[in-house]
Formats: sequence, structure tokens, C-alpha cells
Amino acid sequence: MDEPTQSVRVLEICNIPPRDPNSVKDSLPLTFFDLLWLRNPPSRRLFFFHYPCSLHCFSQSVLPRLKQSLSAALNPYPHLAGNVTWDKDEKIPTLHYFPGDAVSVTIAEATTAVDFHRISTKEDLCGVDNLFSLLPPLSVSPERAAVMALQITLFPNNGFSIGYTTNHAVIDGKTTALFMKSWAWFCRSGGDTTSLPADLTPFYDRKNLKNLDEAYLAHYEGESNKTLMKREINSLPDMVIGNFMLTSADLEKIKISLKHLNTRITNFMAAAAYTWTCSVRAQDVGNSKNVNLVIPVDCRNRSESGSIPPTYFGNCIGPLIVSASRKDLTGGNGLETAAKVMIEGFDRKVFGREERWLPELMDACHEIVYAVAGSPRFGLYEVDFGWGRPRNVQLVWNRSRIFHFQDAAGDANDGGIEISMVMGKTEILTFSSLFITCLDALS
Repeated sequence: MDEPTQSVRVLEICNIPPRDPNSVKDSLPLTFFDLLWLRNPPSRRLFFFHYPCSLHCFSQSVLPRLKQSLSAALNPYPHLAGNVTWDKDEKIPTLHYFPGDAVSVTIAEATTAVDFHRISTKEDLCGVDNLFSLLPPLSVSPERAAVMALQITLFPNNGFSIGYTTNHAVIDGKTTALFMKSWAWFCRSGGDTTSLPADLTPFYDRKNLKNLDEAYLAHYEGESNKTLMKREINSLPDMVIGNFMLTSADLEKIKISLKHLNTRITNFMAAAAYTWTCSVRAQDVGNSKNVNLVIPVDCRNRSESGSIPPTYFGNCIGPLIVSASRKDLTGGNGLETAAKVMIEGFDRKVFGREERWLPELMDACHEIVYAVAGSPRFGLYEVDFGWGRPRNVQLVWNRSRIFHFQDAAGDANDGGIEISMVMGKTEILTFSSLFITCLDALS
């Protein structure tokens, strides 16, 4: 049965600056890590919290705490309130923060009778447009682009959601996860403390990174090179988000079925290989001979990347691209094929060949491309503002052939992985059937 379209009423749009806006004035040039994602659509994610209260209670107690703690959290993360600019005389885009810059926060109220339980859990398919209404727009022009926008939406007497839209040319999912945890930390502590724990404090030093900026920008020639505009993709009417789970027991079952490969298969590799093969079988990939998979590899805290610490602020992702024939992926040994090319890909390493990342990505796009997004290591269900952990965390996007991984909630958070997919309704039902039956068939 089709669900009604979620609609919201905007109550307020406010600008929240860092708590001490005059303490920092800084600029950060974008690195090749950032320029890799220059044209990517914004990243969008929703956190749903069960907290029954009226609009009056929400306005008087919840919102003030969220606003005050947001301002405190922006103090160590002031660049999130800033903007990227790309003037005609600048070779590369630059991230600027000036005193007075602020993050735009939309306060809204859900006004339709959409069941909060249904839209805030992973128990049913959810229309992409229903979730987009809970997310804020991000101000972007050819010469100037905001870094982050937030939206807080009340579902009266049920709960609320916090949604963010971020500029992927500035920060990746790891940095955003660190910020959300920092905001929650300030909110739980009352916003009075001035310093964050070391594992949440951002690291800004970029002096050890390679200088590949101009070489990367050269690959954007021919598509309005000097613009900060993003490639947006319009949703098809029947696009839905489906959510699936691989428990630790499921992942162990997949790994056991691949033990004859005589190498160590990680949980991530098992989940990626399994999801990739089910996806290719469920979707029409036309007459393409080869199918590519792009895997994001976090380059923080890796010996081969030098001294990039885990709290580095910005993008720090390298793309690992693996490829297999459509025939092999859809055949009886499809899972083994996927695992083999993944093992070979990780053996090649990612860091150390950065000059090839962007051209290889662009070459891969000439064929069918699937991609992994997110990571089960972000710890997104740890984001607790003081009203309990989120009942659901949902990445929101409208592009098919991307599967999003994150840590599992609740009792399943024992090494399990949540997987989200966007497809047409018919395709996702096919995928769901394959996802279950192929797992049952593994010996």
C-alpha cells in the first residue's frame, strides 16, 4: 500500500554561530581528498529519536538545549559554519570561516498523519521523497557553497528527527559522525564545558598531504571547471529505500562459505561481496560486460598514509575500484567471484597511488558502477543527546546502485551491519527475495 506523502510546516529558520564567534578566523584550502568529491551531491542523513512531547514542551525544553549545545559544538568545528569560495583569481576552492558565519537550522513540525513508527524504523519500505522533506536545503552557488545545514523536525507526541545536509567537497562521513557525537556530548553535559575529549577533537593540520590539487582540477575541464555546483539526480516516482541486516551470524556464514579461498575475509568484505552479487542479480544492467564496484577506504590512521590521525577534519577517503564480468557475478559462483576481486583489490592497497584515483573513477563511470557508502565503524547509534540513542539512523539519497553500510542498532549491534538500498519498488522486492534466499542457501 502506498504511504501518504510526508509534509512539514516550517516553524523557524535560525542561524547558529559558534559560541565564541570572534575567537577564530581561518581558511583551509581544499586538498585532493576534497576535490575528489567536488561535484558529488550533498550528503544527507537523518537521526530519529523517540521522545513523546507536545510542541510547547519541545519548544521550551528540547530546542533550547539543542541550540545551545550546537553553538558550543561549533566552537571546535567553526569551519562547519563557514563557506567554500572559488574566486576567479583562485586556483583551487578554499574553505573560509569568518566571525559571524553560522549554520542554518530549520525548525519544523510534521503535519501529516504519517505513522512516526513506520517512518522512523527500518521495518518497511519508505519513499525517498518522504525522507527528503525532513532534510534542509544547502545553499550552493557557482562561486560560494555552505558546508552544513540542519533541520530539526518534531513529530508531536511521538518524537523528533535531526537531519543534516553537508557538502561532500569539504567533509566526509567520518568527520560528520565525529561532529554529531561532539554536539551530542555537549548537549548531555549541558553545554558548559569548553573542551572535547581527545577522540572527538578535530585535527586540522594538512601540511603532510601531497599537492595534487591542480592535477585533480584538470580532470574537470569541459564541465564548467570553476563552479561549486553539484550533480543532483532527480528521484523517479517509485524510488524507495529498503533496509536490510546482516547479523554477525550471517556474516560468519558468508565467510565460512568462502573459506576455501585460503585468505582472511573481513566482515566488511563479506557484506560487500554478498550485497554486490544480490544487487547485480536484482537489477537490469543491460548488455554491459563488466560491472565495477567502488569501495571507500578511510586513509586515516594507516601506516602507509603517514601521520593522518583518526580525527582529521575533512575528506580522507581513497577509492578502491574492483571489477568483474556481469556473467560471473550472476552465475552460480557469483559470491566467490566478488570476494576474489575484492581480495585482489585490497592487496593492491589504496594509498600511494593517489594521482590515479580521479582518472580511474572517471574511467569506471563508462561502465556499470555500484558503490559502497558509509561505514559500520562510524558508531552512529552512539549519538545520544540526552534523550536516549536514536531508534534509527538513515542515510538519504536518490541514486540507485549505491548500498550504504552502518553499524547496527540495539541487540544486533554485535558486529552486524545495516545495509540500505535505493531502487524501484519492483527491483527492491526482487533484491529482498534474493537477499534472504541466497543466504539460506549457503552451506
